[in-house]
Amino acid sequence: MYFVSQSEEVQPLRNLNDATIDRSMIRRGSTLLLLMLALAAGPAAAGFDHALPLDQNGIWARKYQNALQDSVVALELAGSLWFGTTTN
Repeated sequence: MYFVSQSEEVQPLRNLNDATIDRSMIRRGSTLLLLMLALAAGPAAAGFDHALPLDQNGIWARKYQNALQDSVVALELAGSLWFGTTTN
């Protein structure tokens, strides 16, 4: 019988030393990445993150904070009593 090759011959794997991306391209890419990260981090140190003065007016008043804290504790206790009384 006679067989005709219908596909191309498979090339053997090359050595790792014959890589298509050489070390200089990796070095340039990593340098570019570090430069981009440094430029992106610049606005973070530009004074946007600053302390605000103490505000005790409106919803930020201490009495409202205490009322919210007390109501959360009361709701947790009520919920635990509610669910604790049910049996499956």
